[in-house]
Amino acid sequence: MKFEFIDRMKGVHTTQALCRALRVNPSSFYYWRSRRGAVDRRILANEAAVRRAVKVTHRRGRGSYGRPRLLALLREQGHEIGGNRLRRIMRELDLRGRSGRKRRKRLSSEQTKKAPAPNLLERAFDAKAPNRVWTGDITELRAGEAKLYLAVVVDLFSRKIVGWASAVHMRSTLVIDAMKPAVRRRAPGPGLMFHSDQGSQFASERFQSMLRTLGIQQSMSRRGNCWDNAPTESFFATLKKELVYTRPWSSVEELEKAINRYIAYYNDHRAHTKLGLKSPKEYERHHTA
Repeated sequence: MKFEFIDRMKGVHTTQALCRALRVNPSSFYYWRSRRGAVDRRILANEAAVRRAVKVTHRRGRGSYGRPRLLALLREQGHEIGGNRLRRIMRELDLRGRSGRKRRKRLSSEQTKKAPAPNLLERAFDAKAPNRVWTGDITELRAGEAKLYLAVVVDLFSRKIVGWASAVHMRSTLVIDAMKPAVRRRAPGPGLMFHSDQGSQFASERFQSMLRTLGIQQSMSRRGNCWDNAPTESFFATLKKELVYTRPWSSVEELEKAINRYIAYYNDHRAHTKLGLKSPKEYERHHTA
């Protein structure tokens, strides 16, 4: 307390006079001040390093990471930081995560009265290895006045997008075109299950014949129950929040190119909370190792 008082008052009185009045050895005061200066410099250096890490990590997440995910990633990098400190830094740097929009009504499509396939998955979303369970769905996107439909195939083990296709139509060829590259890239063995909703594309004879030829077992959600295919719905929500809703798109060609780049980023780099903040590619690499 005496040292701090001397430090505050040295502009009013001389240091020597203050030390004499408080019976403090001047050399002890100068040593304390030099140590405190070193501590202050370390604190400032740490603050600067943490602020740089916050900006870099937020940018790597394409500006979509909110405070909880940023906090976990920074701690994983070795930074000692708490939630309140991160909140202050994000506020000072004007950084924030992206929030999703209100979910629109899901696409309607012709459905058969009886499900073409039973619900074999039963919301067991934790696959034990790659190429055990794939899921698929279609979503509608807009580019100007035009509509673009995106079909994806997701490996439930790593949440990796193993196949996708986009078109301005919703015919059965759209989901067939998404499945073909998935099979080509992954070369799945016997026992693979494919789960989707009861949309007419997945219920079509052409798609079902393709699955039978490949030896893939088909599973379907209960009618009108989006939670039976929650992981795929979750990917679409993330795609729209982090890409589609961030700007207007002038053409479907422009949006298609952006989707291709985003899926590459999502598979190779995006930290996934369910995967212990690893990307799908990293998660599968750790599994293989």
